[in-house]
Amino acid sequence: SGVQEWGNGVSFLWVNLNAPKAEVLNTFPHNGRQITWYGGSKMHDQTPVIQRLLRVGQQRMIQQPPSPDKETNGIILWCRRHMPTEKTFSPYTCLGRLSYQTHEPGSAPLSFLWNLVDYENLTNHPNRDVRDTFNALVASTE
Repeated sequence: SGVQEWGNGVSFLWVNLNAPKAEVLNTFPHNGRQITWYGGSKMHDQTPVIQRLLRVGQQRMIQQPPSPDKETNGIILWCRRHMPTEKTFSPYTCLGRLSYQTHEPGSAPLSFLWNLVDYENLTNHPNRDVRDTFNALVASTE
């Protein structure tokens, strides 16, 4: 798990699901409409990347931009799941944009709950493979 910031103001959140020996487990509450995410061991409320995630995520929560292709700021979720029989992870899958729901200030590791802005697009996607991949990721955390 981690964060990658890009020059255009977009941040990617990388999430590992069901990682063996993980101290925390990321889940998809509300049938996949949200995801839990935990900041790295060196992240805290005042870490610059956390401050930017809070600012951008809260802006997304307040107002939706007119079109995703016109965005210059945003948080994009990438997930992969551990496959125990293969003893490896699946490739990362993009699950779209996130908005801020809440976090636990001062927690260690720093705990967030994000909303999946593109939930409806994922669950109603015309390509069955997209729907099945999303559903498999959500189911892997139940």
